Amino acid sequence: MRQRPSRVIRSAEVRAQIGKPRTALRGELNDLRAENVAQESYLARLRPLTNLKPRTGACIPTVTLSTPGTFSVAYDIQIGDYTRVANRVFFDIRLRFTPTLGTGSGSVRIGGLPFVVGAASGIGYVAILSGFTWPGILTKAMITALADGTNDYFRLFWLGDTSPTAMDETALNSGSQHTLYFGGSYATDED
Repeated sequence: MRQRPSRVIRSAEVRAQIGKPRTALRGELNDLRAENVAQESYLARLRPLTNLKPRTGACIPTVTLSTPGTFSVAYDIQIGDYTRVANRVFFDIRLRFTPTLGTGSGSVRIGGLPFVVGAASGIGYVAILSGFTWPGILTKAMITALADGTNDYFRLFWLGDTSPTAMDETALNSGSQHTLYFGGSYATDED
C-alpha cells in the first residue's frame, strides 16, 4: 500500500530530525519561537497604522450656554463636517442662528463635536477660518474657540487688543441673526 505524499513528507522530516542531538532541536525550536515573537511584535507595531485611513462624516453643531436656562436657538444653517486620521479630528462648522436668551447665562459653547476632546490633548485652539457677523459688537478683532479635554464642545473667546475674553450671554443679541464659520482640529481618545 502506498503512503499519501503528505504522510511521506512528514515521515521524511521526522527521519531527518531523529539523528540530531536534543540541543540542536532545542536551538531550532528557540529560533522559531524568537521569529514568531518578532513577527508578533512587528504586527503589533502595524496595528495602529490601520487608523491612518481617513474617516469622514458629518456632525450637527449646536450653540448653547454653560447655564442654558430657557435659552433657545433657531438655526438657518447648522452644518458640521469632519475628517479623522488616527486620533486627530479635523472639522469645519457653519452656523447661522438666532438666539433667544431667556434665563440663559454663562459662556457661549459650540457643541455637537463628532468626538470628545482627548484628555491628554489638554487644551486645543481653533482658528476661525472664515468670517463672522455678530450684531452690535464691532470692536472685537477676532473670535477663537477653546476646548478643554474630555468635553464635546468649544467655548468661544474674543481676541482683541488685550488677552482673550470668554464670550458670555452678553455677547449674544436676542432675536438677531449671528453667523459663525470656523474649522480646526483636536485630538481625541475615542476609538
